[in-house]
Amino acid sequence: MNLSRASVVLCAGSGLLGADPRAVCTRLTDVAHALGGEVGATRAVVDAGWLGRDRLIGATGVPIAPVLYVGFGVSGAVWHERGRPVHVVSVNTDPAAPLADAADLMLRTDAAALVDELALRLPGRHPDVERRIAAADPDPGHRPAGGAVPGVNLVVPVGTPHERLRMLTGVPSGPVRPVPPLAAAPAADVLVAFLIERGYLGGSRA
Repeated sequence: MNLSRASVVLCAGSGLLGADPRAVCTRLTDVAHALGGEVGATRAVVDAGWLGRDRLIGATGVPIAPVLYVGFGVSGAVWHERGRPVHVVSVNTDPAAPLADAADLMLRTDAAALVDELALRLPGRHPDVERRIAAADPDPGHRPAGGAVPGVNLVVPVGTPHERLRMLTGVPSGPVRPVPPLAAAPAADVLVAFLIERGYLGGSRA
C-alpha cells in the first residue's frame, strides 16, 4: 500500500531513537500491517537512517490522509503534518508533547516497549519476526527496513526518551495532560481495547 493512501498510519518518532533499529522497524511494520496500515516517520528518524525518505511524513515528504494516526514517540510539533485523521493516538513518555494534547488517546509509556508488546498480540503479524530480525545484515551501516539508505551511521542520542525528544526537536514544554504512566503491557491493553471499540481490529468503526 502507498503511504499517502493508507487509512492507518503508524508514525515512528524521535522518542524511539536509542532502541534497536532493526527490531523496532520490523515490529512496527508488522503491527501496521496487522492493522491494514503503513509506517511513516518523522525527519529525525529518517535523518538517523532508520527509515528511507519514502517514509518521511510532511510537507517535504509524503502527504498523508489517514483515518487513524498513531504517533510512537512523536512530539507532534506544529510543523509535523498528519492530515486530518478521525482518531489520533499519542504514545510518549512526555505528557506535555503537543501531540498528546490533540490525541483521542494518550498513552504515557515507552514507545519501543509498546511496539514489542503489540507485535506479540495483534492478529496477522508475521510469524517469524524474531528470525527476520536475527537474520538482518550485521553491518551496522545497513538499514533493511522501509527502504532506508545504507551507509548512514545511526544517531543514538543519550538521555531519557523525554530528553532525547527535546534535544532533537527543540519543542518547548506545553501544558501537561494529566495522564498516569503505564508499563507496556497495560498500555497495550488500553490501546487494543481502543482499536477494537473503534473498529480497527474488527466490528464497526466508530
